Amino acid sequence: MRRIITLIGILICVPVIILMTGWGALAIYYSNIAGDFLRQGLAAGFALATILAFIFLPNRKRTLIGFLGVFAVIVAWWLTIPASNDRKWQRDVAVLPYATVQGGQVTIHNIRNLNYRTETDFDVRYYDKTFDLNRLDSVDLIAVYWAGDAIAHIMLSFGFAGERAERPIGPLSGGEKSRLALAALVAGVIVALMLAPVGPLSGRRPTC
Repeated sequence: MRRIITLIGILICVPVIILMTGWGALAIYYSNIAGDFLRQGLAAGFALATILAFIFLPNRKRTLIGFLGVFAVIVAWWLTIPASNDRKWQRDVAVLPYATVQGGQVTIHNIRNLNYRTETDFDVRYYDKTFDLNRLDSVDLIAVYWAGDAIAHIMLSFGFAGERAERPIGPLSGGEKSRLALAALVAGVIVALMLAPVGPLSGRRPTC
């Protein structure tokens, strides 16, 4: 019976220790320690030291206690790292937008307008645009749900009265054309639902 309990304990502890070791190594690698080489070396050293300790040290209980102590220090240190946008980001998300306000004029700086050829091959382009809040005509709230009802991407779409609504499609940027195509698709779905015949099961016309 004692052997069975010991075996069950080992089967539970081994995957937990593996996950904790992986998390600790990734925490070190993605930390704010200066220098890629140093972070990579410390992360690999932590993982390697953990493996060697559990293989070669004779007293497994002391090894486990020591590992838990080191892991607790890593977690405590990780929680002290302040949030920062000054990190090594991908090129397509490396520049943050910001806004300046002068009266009713709002200028959005660093608007992303990338030209994607593939997921990893793209041209990085940004532009600034000034909007007149006095000409704000509509605001649409869009929620795109994924992984259930508890998680969603929330998007706001602002409509401004004026010439932009009558601009030809040709001069639009790639991002603007993509948003226009999405808007046309959503509008088509809404129209289709409104014109749909009465369902034989529900007996009611779909509403939006």
